Amino acid sequence: EEYPWINNRAKDNPFRRYETYFQVQQPAPIKFTDLKEIVEVDLSYDSLPVQIRHDYFKLNDNEVIVPVTLQFRDRDLTFKEENGSHVARIGIYGVITSLTNRIITEFDDEVSLAYAPEELHRRLTESSLYQKLLSVKGNMRYKLDLVVKDLNSGNIGVVRKAIIPPDFGENQLAMSPPVLSGFIQQLPEAPPQDKMFVLGDIWIRPQVDKTFFVNDPLGIYLQVYNAALDQTTSRPSLEVTYRVRKDGELLVENTDREGGSIQYFSEQRIVLINALYLTNFAPGEYSLEIQVKDLISDQETSATDAFLVKEPDRQFTASKTP
Repeated sequence: EEYPWINNRAKDNPFRRYETYFQVQQPAPIKFTDLKEIVEVDLSYDSLPVQIRHDYFKLNDNEVIVPVTLQFRDRDLTFKEENGSHVARIGIYGVITSLTNRIITEFDDEVSLAYAPEELHRRLTESSLYQKLLSVKGNMRYKLDLVVKDLNSGNIGVVRKAIIPPDFGENQLAMSPPVLSGFIQQLPEAPPQDKMFVLGDIWIRPQVDKTFFVNDPLGIYLQVYNAALDQTTSRPSLEVTYRVRKDGELLVENTDREGGSIQYFSEQRIVLINALYLTNFAPGEYSLEIQVKDLISDQETSATDAFLVKEPDRQFTASKTP
């Protein structure tokens, strides 16, 4: 087959399970009530630095999936010895509210990091990620409040973000904002339950700070909506162009007309995955442009993003395990 890794039968749709997941999800009792109180009284803390990014993907005509990813520098966490390992523990509370302060969804979680003594010194140069998959109605504005607490030291960080899902429309070709990643892998099948860093049947770890090392692969993930399917083959026909510029100068231009970027397609969405290799890229800031043309409907859409390339640390090299 031309696309041996693609199966667009409805029963194989790797995103279908999210419809049921968000419908039956019941709010659990909040464990970290002290963190919830910080949001309710609108306090600010910055003793625990945390970076955050959120993305938007169309679920259906009414709902949007919002993966929220947090990044912690391990050196900002407090590790205590437990049973021969060094362990850091983090409490997380998050709430999405409407502009009228109505709670749309809230959650809390406790996560831990455990390293062997011989690993700790190296790991303190690295970062750790946490992700929560949320769902909101489209065409509305929301506020996200997040409180994180180092349970060993008591240090707290507070982050507040606006959640404004884009209008993906119904008849106009549209695309999600791209996700830049240092790790993308297709799974044998979509997991039956929600799993961190998994979208459909793709394991993707966002590069929260959009920073890559020289010679690293720059992984790109995005979804395209409202594309036409050929009436004879029931397949899309896209021309996807990836451009990288530095200070306005075009450095890379790759165009895919054969569908090599297509990982999955259905009537609801097309998932595109690609990788650009930063071989011989000088350290600095770069811009990425992705242009998608639907060759059947003759519509176009595009998106841009920025990323940073830097030299790897000479003393330590981060091990990018998922």
